[in-house]
Amino acid sequence: MVNASSKVATLLLLSAFVYSPRGFSQCAPQPGERVVESFSSLATVGGLEYPSGMELMLDEHGTSVKAVLRDYYGEPTVEEIKLVGSIREKEFDGATVCEVRLTGMSKRGAVRIRAAITRGDLQGSIERHLGRGTFINRISLKRRLPVETLTTSG
Repeated sequence: MVNASSKVATLLLLSAFVYSPRGFSQCAPQPGERVVESFSSLATVGGLEYPSGMELMLDEHGTSVKAVLRDYYGEPTVEEIKLVGSIREKEFDGATVCEVRLTGMSKRGAVRIRAAITRGDLQGSIERHLGRGTFINRISLKRRLPVETLTTSG
């Protein structure tokens, strides 16, 4: 039997995943519609000249997604991985979650991302296959504003 506090905790967790920039009731673009979104965790670390972190750009067409993942290691070169997948609304206990699933190949092996888009970020996990090892890490990427939003008139 589920106690009241665990049910409340579940609902609070889900409420973080319900919001979509396109509104509460729709995650994926309508057929024929295109949405481009960008998320990042880039930061300057330890006085390095170049940033570290990752950047994920999504190009959504209906429920299909093409994506580019860029890994920054504090060096002038950036590893870029092309991914494909889907975005869909998922109902869970009366709430709508925007779920993104992506797969691709890096120079070192397969890469999979499973995440949820929220109001200000993308939360989930990244799975990397390197040689015989599989490494799974949590990711939290902040939403980046579109370039046209950043331009000012005048």
